[in-house]
Amino acid sequence: MAIACWNRSPELKFIAQLGDLIDGKNGDLGQTGPALGSVMETLSQLQCPALHNLIGNHECYNLCRQDFSRELGCPTTIYTSFKPAQAWRFIILDPYDISTIGWPEGHASSQH
Repeated sequence: MAIACWNRSPELKFIAQLGDLIDGKNGDLGQTGPALGSVMETLSQLQCPALHNLIGNHECYNLCRQDFSRELGCPTTIYTSFKPAQAWRFIILDPYDISTIGWPEGHASSQH
């Protein structure tokens, strides 16, 4: 329903997907792939010019950074900015850059 509503809004310049696309329990249940596939199939129906995917803790429980980056089309370290209109700049920070989740065991970013 949200996609249909957004697609009826031609003035919409971008969508910021704020993370937690799939349930954190999918990884434990072996359902990460099917759950993510279903969500991405739905998001592929967007007619908006830009979709910005941000990382949430549920992504960290289900995917390694490389998989998240590949599946959602964003960098592995999610620091970026974009200007959707004159005089507006959105800055995206990675809340899990230094974290005990979202990185392989032993990775430098999980050692703090």
